[in-house]
Amino acid sequence: MKYLEKSIKGIEVNIEKLVKENAKDIDEILQSEKGVGAQTSAILIGLLPELGRLDNRQIAKLVGLAPMAHDSGSKSGKRFIRGGRDRVRNALYMASISALRSNPKVKDFYKRLRADGKLKKVAITAVMRKLIVILNSKMRLFYEGASYF
Repeated sequence: MKYLEKSIKGIEVNIEKLVKENAKDIDEILQSEKGVGAQTSAILIGLLPELGRLDNRQIAKLVGLAPMAHDSGSKSGKRFIRGGRDRVRNALYMASISALRSNPKVKDFYKRLRADGKLKKVAITAVMRKLIVILNSKMRLFYEGASYF
């Protein structure tokens, strides 16, 4: 166990070093959103290089947060999420849970969804989608050369 813990710590240090050397600006922008920490930022940088280069619908679908229809003929089923990049989606889940505590915009959005009768998991999924859309917009501004963050 000690060997594994030491190895994990070494890998985390290497990831942090690589992010600081190669994507410091992007890391700062991503972490400027409350709820997004160093681990989520590193996962987004490494596993979602399209962030900021696609529109909001495309990025949500790429991550697996776009509602998919489950219809057949005249039957209209519930919408659900599927596919996408599961590691990114898992990181966004944890970031969303953190954002629910510290980000007033996200917290109000979640409360409004719950008041409208949405289930907890459905509301959290909506928060995840909102969070990736916010991050996508920030990164789009960065790539377009905006200097206000």
